[in-house]
Amino acid sequence: MVLASFLLGGPSGSGVATTVTIGAVAYPMMQRAGFEKNAAGGLLAAGGLGAILSPPVLGAAAFLIAEFLKISYLDVIWMATIPTCLYYLSLLFMVELDARRYGAAAVPYDTSMTLWQMTKRYGFHFSSLIAVIVS
Repeated sequence: MVLASFLLGGPSGSGVATTVTIGAVAYPMMQRAGFEKNAAGGLLAAGGLGAILSPPVLGAAAFLIAEFLKISYLDVIWMATIPTCLYYLSLLFMVELDARRYGAAAVPYDTSMTLWQMTKRYGFHFSSLIAVIVS
């Protein structure tokens, strides 16, 4: 969940979009693992909102910071790298602490399906992506 939030949040720059996208998959998995509903939602929201301070986009703030301080955009991105890493490391630490507190366990999954079987069964999820590309 933390890695997915980091990888999606940085390029998107939108905390809400990251939370909704990751939450659609991670929230049910976290519930099945044993997390309390409020804790799972809070951790997902915190992971998504890390997008606001994640390079390379940094939300809209990076452009304002560069303009007001009269420094280059690359300098702003470079300065945001350490706080971003610390934020996501602390979020990973919070997830691990909550996992131990709630007694979360690994979620079993079925590996017997082939890629073609999974595509036939769950391929409809790609219909919106195909519609965006075609139109």
